[in-house]
Amino acid sequence: MYDKYLDRTIYIYVLKTKNLNVQIAGDCLPKGKFKLHSAFANAANFINSSSEVLGLVNNHENITPNALCIPGVDFSAISCIEVDDLYIFIEHNKIERSRVPEFESEIRFSKDEIFKIENLLKNIRTVSISSIPQKSLMALYFPQLESQFSSGFDKAFLCQSKLAFQQFQNGKVLEGIAMFRGIGYGFTPSGDDFNAGFLFGLNILEEKFDKDFSEFKHQVYNIAKGGNPVVNTFLLLAMQARYFNRLKKTLFLLPGKDKTATSEAFQPLLMHGETSGADLLAGLITAVHYKTIL
Repeated sequence: MYDKYLDRTIYIYVLKTKNLNVQIAGDCLPKGKFKLHSAFANAANFINSSSEVLGLVNNHENITPNALCIPGVDFSAISCIEVDDLYIFIEHNKIERSRVPEFESEIRFSKDEIFKIENLLKNIRTVSISSIPQKSLMALYFPQLESQFSSGFDKAFLCQSKLAFQQFQNGKVLEGIAMFRGIGYGFTPSGDDFNAGFLFGLNILEEKFDKDFSEFKHQVYNIAKGGNPVVNTFLLLAMQARYFNRLKKTLFLLPGKDKTATSEAFQPLLMHGETSGADLLAGLITAVHYKTIL
């Protein structure tokens, strides 16, 4: 693994050698030619002419179905990527896809596992409040966190979120999805992460009850998507029941036996982004708790 403190010049040199290490690739990589869309410290997004998003991450813990994990690389040094059925081209590197381990984003739960997960999500208040990121939509389940929303924007966002949440409580799911769309903080706004979590929750209910909610999930997706291609890609993967690593790990760890074990199991998800994982968790809990589509 490359030292993250190496300077940019050395990073670019690494890119131009044949030794670029793609540690793992998602199993839903879009194809085409991709240009840089947005870059952050630990991840970057590339977009093609069809507005499909290919992600890059530098830690396998953060792998997603549509991403490549390349440890130790300065993402801003990568200007273009091309993906086809056989190869991944990154700058001057040609990588055979068959040689790259593939992340499996699908999950199949037993009925017993789903029952345990459902009960733990219903009893979310067993999670330690200190582990929940500030100003996240988990405030919908922990009213004591509302005091964190102090600015005018904070209060308006919280008010809108509570009104949207009330729609779910009243059985008006699609109205609630529309009210959450695009609101809140972050590169992927809090309300969009909530909606993605709700879609993931619908997938769990499909397995639990052996029902096909495809039509309803498409309705949710069509209402939830907007003008942000990164958000739209995330929502699409959620609708397709394609789980990113932190969520997958959390769901496999959830069937704990006590309060401490449950809090620890939620940590991979709660640590995802600033509030993204917590916002998604709020949506996931809502789908499981308010089975308004059954």
